[in-house]
Amino acid sequence: MKNAPLRVLGTSVTLLDEVQKLARDDLGFAIEFNVQSGVEVMQNGILRPDTYDIYDQWYHSIELLWTAGAIQSTDSQRLALWNDVGPLTKTGRFTDGADLGAGRRPIDVQFIQEDGKLGSQQSRHLSAVPTVHNADSFSYDPRHTPKSQTLGDESWGWLLCDDWHGKVGMNTDPSIGIADMILAARATNLIDFKDIGNLKINEIDELLDKLVQFKKEGHFGKFWANVSESISYMSQRKGRIGGIWSPAATNLRANGQPVRIAAPKEGYRAWHSGLCLSSKLNSEKEDQAYAYLNWWLSGRPGAILARQGYYSSTPAQTRKYLTQAEWDYWYAGKAASEELCDPQGYKIIPQNAVREGGSHKDRMSRIIMWNTLMDEQNYLVRRWNELLSA
Repeated sequence: MKNAPLRVLGTSVTLLDEVQKLARDDLGFAIEFNVQSGVEVMQNGILRPDTYDIYDQWYHSIELLWTAGAIQSTDSQRLALWNDVGPLTKTGRFTDGADLGAGRRPIDVQFIQEDGKLGSQQSRHLSAVPTVHNADSFSYDPRHTPKSQTLGDESWGWLLCDDWHGKVGMNTDPSIGIADMILAARATNLIDFKDIGNLKINEIDELLDKLVQFKKEGHFGKFWANVSESISYMSQRKGRIGGIWSPAATNLRANGQPVRIAAPKEGYRAWHSGLCLSSKLNSEKEDQAYAYLNWWLSGRPGAILARQGYYSSTPAQTRKYLTQAEWDYWYAGKAASEELCDPQGYKIIPQNAVREGGSHKDRMSRIIMWNTLMDEQNYLVRRWNELLSA
């Protein structure tokens, strides 16, 4: 077992080839990335903890894995840089007075409580080690913005606007795609939700009935399951707007296609990734697993992911591995003093560009909703699948 690779299960959001190579070089042992879609990662994370050593996924899935006994607690005293982790997962807010956001927040499941459940009361033992996060919205081709809409006045409602009919793309993940549609429906006053982070059955029915009708009328041009599919869609003539994540936007920009990441006036949909130890982690691999967790807090991988728009949970450490120009653009909200590259080395940010939405503080202080799993998630998924097959 000692010579077997450390197995990491996760998505293309964080498990980049560049990250894997750097981890192997820095840590000096074999590491194997198993990259799957978000839904597949969650399913296999729950059902097959014997097939991975580390689960790399979003916080909104962690409670399911904990309840299923698929992951074990992480000892914060074995994390050399735990004190450097920012307040977002420790207190729930990036800054005092910032919006907490609706839905399942990372703070809600960060710590192991005395009764063995997950909660917000700080303790030595963690459900996950926070790695990277972002404030997501949607992206669009600014060359085709309708005259009725203007830069600086972007709204989630654009996703259900007639002006974008037939040109809207959506992610198939029910915990992400539905969040975008909830925010769009609320922004257009289509539905009055009591709690956007936890819909009741009647609200799910009302929303999905309307979305099915939108789909039958041809409003949605494409549903995609991963970043590659979203890039392909936006590269086509019919692809104009949708839940394009930062890696897709950087890829499109690297290929010369103009893409603007919206800064919605209503606020952002946020997410946070974390690393969990499998409940089946072999004791012989434990030291390597903790070395990998500590490496993620060191700032080295955070710098790679910063170049595709993601924020590190240890920004002070990450700053050491970014140039001043990179830090100013990606984190400080300042104009780029030179052209900047993505993780693959392609120039994607022109000189004098300013990141949409501003600084790390500005963007993460305007969270309207977190990616979440709702109380009626099983019912929501059934209705969501009806939409996908309609």
